[in-house]
Amino acid sequence: DILELEADRMRNCSMTADDIASETSVVLEEELLTHRDDPAGTLDSLLCSKAFGSHPYGRPIIGTPDDIRSFSAAKLRKYYRNFYTPSNAVISVVGDIDSQAVHAKIRDLFGKNTGHPALKPQIAAANPVTEQLRANVEHPSHLPRISIGFRVPEANHADSAPLSLISVYLASGRSSRFEELLVKPSLVLDISVSTNTLIMPGLYTVQAMLPHDGSPSRVEDVIFGELDRIGREGIRSDTLKTLKTRREAWSVLSNADPLGRA
Repeated sequence: DILELEADRMRNCSMTADDIASETSVVLEEELLTHRDDPAGTLDSLLCSKAFGSHPYGRPIIGTPDDIRSFSAAKLRKYYRNFYTPSNAVISVVGDIDSQAVHAKIRDLFGKNTGHPALKPQIAAANPVTEQLRANVEHPSHLPRISIGFRVPEANHADSAPLSLISVYLASGRSSRFEELLVKPSLVLDISVSTNTLIMPGLYTVQAMLPHDGSPSRVEDVIFGELDRIGREGIRSDTLKTLKTRREAWSVLSNADPLGRA
C-alpha cells in the first residue's frame, strides 16, 4: 500500500544515470514554465532575489537552470542520505482509518529505518534591508505588473496575525480597500496581498496586474498611500471584528477537505 511505497522510497531510492538525466529534463521544463515563461514567476524570483540577496530565501526553491544542470548522482545521493530519514519526516494520514493500526504499521515500516538525525544547516537570518531597492524586468507578456515586498518578522512573531488581517482588509473580496481604490476604477485588473511567514523573517507582498496602458507609478502611489493611512489611523474596531470573522471562516473552509486537514 501507500505506506509501504513511502517507506521504500525513503530508504531504497535508485538513482541511475538514466533516472537523473530524465528527471533533470523534467525539472528544467518545470523551471521554464513556472519562472521564465510565467511573468508572475519571473517577477516573484526577482523580488525575492532583491529582498534576500544571497540568503536561501532569495533563491528559487527549484534552483536555477545552472543548479539543475549540475545535478549528479554523487550530489543527489549525498543529499538523499543526509535528509531523507524518518527523523526529518512528517506523515499525515487522513480518512476513515483505524488510527492504532496505522500507527503500528508506521512504526513497523519506518522504525526499521531510523536513520541518523537529519542534518540541520545553520543559516543566519538575511541581512537587514535599510533602503528601498528597485528593479525592472522585461518579459514578453502583454500586461505590466508590479510587485512590492516588505520584510516582516518570522511566523511565530506577535505581528504575524495582524499582518494576516491587514492582507484580508486590503485585498480579500469585493469590499476590500484595494478593490475600491484600484480594481473598480480600472487602475489594475487584479491585485493580491499576502504575508509569507516563515521560520526566519519573510516577506509581505502586494502584487498587481495592470491594463496594457496602466500606470505603475499611479498604482504604486495608491498602494503606499493606503498603507501609510493604515499606519497613521489603524483599522476601525467594527471593521477589525469583521476581518477576524472572515479570517476564521477562511481557516475553517480551508480545512474542510482531506487535503486541507492534512
